[in-house]
Amino acid sequence: MSTTFTTTSTTSTTTEDLKELVRPFYTQCLTVRSNGHVQQVQPLMQQLLADSFQSINAAETKGKSQLMGQIQFFWKLIPNLKWEIQEMLQDGNKVIVRSFASGNPKGNFMGIECDGSKSFRIMSIDIHTVENGQIVQVHHLEEWTTALKQLK
Repeated sequence: MSTTFTTTSTTSTTTEDLKELVRPFYTQCLTVRSNGHVQQVQPLMQQLLADSFQSINAAETKGKSQLMGQIQFFWKLIPNLKWEIQEMLQDGNKVIVRSFASGNPKGNFMGIECDGSKSFRIMSIDIHTVENGQIVQVHHLEEWTTALKQLK
């Protein structure tokens, strides 16, 4: 089943419009879809993310193509990766998302060899900036050290 998502091109969107614009990033891009391959989400990511998109954490800044490559890697490494939105808030053109990510890695996960028998569940907090119907920036924080402890 193919899901189509249409972004809005207006800058004066409602709170729900901005939340709904960001939601597919979690439900269709970060979460592995059982009926498809990661290449199927690339058109959606092209639509959701601005060409000048930046993914920022304390260590580095990634562009749109780098993030798409990272998501492709995670889909292979964690074939049941799931991101579950717990809360979405909006302040102006910023959408804040608190979510949980979970999965069973198969392969080398941040230095730990995993066979898929152990799982992790971590919290993530992201602040998305939306302009002209696209995500232009996300600041994010994930509890990857918690995942490592759970997988040992």
